Amino acid sequence: MEAVNAQSDGWAYWSAPSKSCEKLVALLQTAGNLQHGTHGEISSSDLAKAISPIRSMVTRQKKLQAKYGNKFEFDVAAALSQGAHA
Repeated sequence: MEAVNAQSDGWAYWSAPSKSCEKLVALLQTAGNLQHGTHGEISSSDLAKAISPIRSMVTRQKKLQAKYGNKFEFDVAAALSQGAHA
């Protein structure tokens, strides 16, 4: 969300990024309440499946935005690594 807000009109106005995150949000919700702490576990396999649409969106948007002289930058691997250390 922060990357989209920094590079566009914002998360609320661009559906591609939020749509790509739907599977991830649903998966995270299976681990508990995202606002008040989680308690469940998520398998690596399920996480990979939930991240796949995000990776695809990033790849598409990099190519599409380049056609218009824009950039879309988001490193999925770095975001996952950062989240693991938070």
